[in-house]
Amino acid sequence: MNPSPTRLSRRFRALGGLLVALGFVCGCTGYHLGPSNGESAGARTVEFKPFLDSTLEPRLLEPVAQSL
Repeated sequence: MNPSPTRLSRRFRALGGLLVALGFVCGCTGYHLGPSNGESAGARTVEFKPFLDSTLEPRLLEPVAQSL
């Protein structure tokens, strides 16, 4: 008794889907979030806190903050 063509095609589709899912799972096993060079996240960032604008020039803080 040979299996019918529709039953055989369903088996191949199921097997193909299983192989694709297995490929996604195995392909992502080495992936991890965060930096990949061993440094902690944010180790090379610089924080700039705007200063109080007490100069006679109005709105001087915006261009200075943008240039920094």
